[in-house]
Amino acid sequence: MSLCHKTLDRDGSRYFKGEFSFAFVGTCPAGDQGLKFVGACPAGDQGLCLEHNPTKANKMPPSGHLLRKGRYSEPGRLYLVTVVCAKRQRHFVDLRAGRQVVHALRSLSPDAETLCYVIMPDHLHWLLNLRGERSLQAVVQQAKSLATKLIHRSDLSSEQIWQRGFHDRAVRKEDDLKAMARYVVANPLRAGLVKRLGEYPLWDAKWL
Repeated sequence: MSLCHKTLDRDGSRYFKGEFSFAFVGTCPAGDQGLKFVGACPAGDQGLCLEHNPTKANKMPPSGHLLRKGRYSEPGRLYLVTVVCAKRQRHFVDLRAGRQVVHALRSLSPDAETLCYVIMPDHLHWLLNLRGERSLQAVVQQAKSLATKLIHRSDLSSEQIWQRGFHDRAVRKEDDLKAMARYVVANPLRAGLVKRLGEYPLWDAKWL
């Protein structure tokens, strides 16, 4: 599979284009399997195009919390993780709530090096390097739990923050990490939330 991203902004001009090996492996965040997908991605972002591959689709596990059963995470491996808010609530339109997620990610530095992230109104994209012996599932669960505690303690919300489970893709050595990071953090542009990335506060990247 490959991800072909050729995205047009709202006035029709192309502000980013390119093509490299990058695809959802397993089920996509919304559970779609083996489908050619153009337009908004299952997590709400725009400009993704996945090749149709029915052979691989038949072997793909279900989405949500079942996605993690039987999966293997490897220390020293890079992963692109997507975590979605419960009921697609837009918790992070409140900048203060988004900042609590940032604090949670940074607190995990002994177990996960954050290479880039973007916190969208109702979901998180997180590119990380898994460190130590803890599994990816344990690290992501801790990030979700800590972010929830920080948000609740700050009286920003008393509701459930995250959906169960998460989506991840192991990044291959041949992937262009800088291009991937640029694509990830450009999500607010593609969603039409801002006209310039510098106007959006909830993102960071090691190289940018």
